[in-house]
Amino acid sequence: MHYFKYFYALLPSFGSADFYRRVVLRWKGGALLYLFFLITLCWVITGTHFYLRLNEFVQQHLSLARQVVTQLPDLEIKAGKASIHESLPYIIHNPQNLKPLIIFETNKTAKEITQTQAPVIIAEDAFMMRAQAEKLGQPAKTHFTYIFPPQMNLIFNTAPLQQNSLFDANTMVVMSYYSLFSPSLIKNTALLFTLTGIFFSFAGHALFALIWAGLGLLFLNFTHKKLRYAGIYRLAIVSLTPPLLIKTFLNLFHLHFFILLLLGWLLHFAYFSFALLSCQEKVVASDQSVM
Repeated sequence: MHYFKYFYALLPSFGSADFYRRVVLRWKGGALLYLFFLITLCWVITGTHFYLRLNEFVQQHLSLARQVVTQLPDLEIKAGKASIHESLPYIIHNPQNLKPLIIFETNKTAKEITQTQAPVIIAEDAFMMRAQAEKLGQPAKTHFTYIFPPQMNLIFNTAPLQQNSLFDANTMVVMSYYSLFSPSLIKNTALLFTLTGIFFSFAGHALFALIWAGLGLLFLNFTHKKLRYAGIYRLAIVSLTPPLLIKTFLNLFHLHFFILLLLGWLLHFAYFSFALLSCQEKVVASDQSVM
């Protein structure tokens, strides 16, 4: 069976008994190729959706970051003491909810700042990340504090950063925040996600079909029907078509992972059972294929 014919197999796998009988009798060694085609098709759809969602998230994140960066003041640290040329306290607000995001209080030391309205604080002698105080008058909890060493001297010029370029602070060259989310990185991340998904999904479903084929063989022996294991394995693979396509479609609506997992198991059980029952005695007895 050629690759273009695999597209034809997608629709009849949803309910054609004749199709499943042809799988047993005529698909000589083509089941694994069909599984690879099916997995690739599903993951191309999933990977494209992942790329679009990731790109949308990044663009929203960058838009927010640009609005924050435009509010950043130039910062000078001399002998471990920070200062800015703005009225203090200088507050940068979150563009989404207008709440304080970063506060520059370079006229106070870290120990003198006991209350905060922002999660990030630049004090005279430290950079701090804090949680907001639960009640007014209570000290805020500090998650991270970096004390500027006495020998630190640098000028943090934000103008190049606002132009999406590199900037250097004395001997330190810091990459622009935006370059971490370049279009090529987003595309490569989505491609790696898709290729990894294809590899592990193909290996997992091939093994999964082996187990189901073994259960199918036990079922046929119990009902006194004869069918070679290779034929049952082909049925186990092809009956994965409806569950995988349905799960891929529903995944676009962000259903819970365990709901999709349970749904996939139930659908495969139903379609695999249908495929086995579709193979009547006179048909399955003629199966002489080798896996």
